[in-house]
Amino acid sequence: GDRTMTSIIKVDQIQTAAGTSVMSFDSSGNVVQQQPVIGFQVNRGAAYYDHSNNTIVQYNAVDSNGGLNINGCWDTSTYKFTAPRNGTYQFYAQAMIGGTDEYTRSANMNLVINGSAINSLFVGRNHAAAPQSGSYLRVSGTWLVQLNGNDLVNFNMGWETDGTIDAVEAIHYHGTYAYGYLIG
Repeated sequence: GDRTMTSIIKVDQIQTAAGTSVMSFDSSGNVVQQQPVIGFQVNRGAAYYDHSNNTIVQYNAVDSNGGLNINGCWDTSTYKFTAPRNGTYQFYAQAMIGGTDEYTRSANMNLVINGSAINSLFVGRNHAAAPQSGSYLRVSGTWLVQLNGNDLVNFNMGWETDGTIDAVEAIHYHGTYAYGYLIG
């Protein structure tokens, strides 16, 4: 016949055989986060800067209105993220090239891990036609990547110079931001 067996296990914490806590519960039965939340949302401080083609984007500020730098994983001096542990991470970066009536056939935002841009099939590539007078070219990209602890991540931005855009362009601080977080 049917041998269905049910049990109730009452615990506040689950541990490894060595005694390390791997899961805890609060008084309502919710799982308490064991790993610290890892994430950042950074931007360009209130100043233009001259960006050379195909170099690191200088996200140098954590805005007091919505900016994050949980566990200090983003360095606002080197413009790099240090992965605190192995895992899958999501990143987004964008920058605004300030200038009027300038255009390029294409511009790209690259994710760089430990000094090497990832496969070009996954770069954020934008077609950047001539904007209206007084507007800006926006370049962005989104990535989902596996990282190891202590991997360094930054974003490089570049463009084709066959239009009216120069090899060095001013980056506008409005609309220049990046974020990233650990998925799991």
